[in-house]
Amino acid sequence: MARIKLVQIEEAEGLVKEVYDDIQRVRGEGKVSNLLKGFANFPELLKANWERMCVIMGKGNLSKKLKESIALCLAIVNECSY
Repeated sequence: MARIKLVQIEEAEGLVKEVYDDIQRVRGEGKVSNLLKGFANFPELLKANWERMCVIMGKGNLSKKLKESIALCLAIVNECSY
């Protein structure tokens, strides 16, 4: 049972819908992670974290593939269920 309400894609309105649309443009239709759905309870936090993620994944010396691999390894180590 989730302790934090996750704002589903079909429930999104206003700023949350705008950010979800951008996320899906980048990641693919229907690909909004549960982490971001949790942030959506506070739309400004969702927007700020999405922008931060775009900078982290898009800038720097490491490839996007390596950064995604690191994120996946961290999810496994932290026993994330998604």
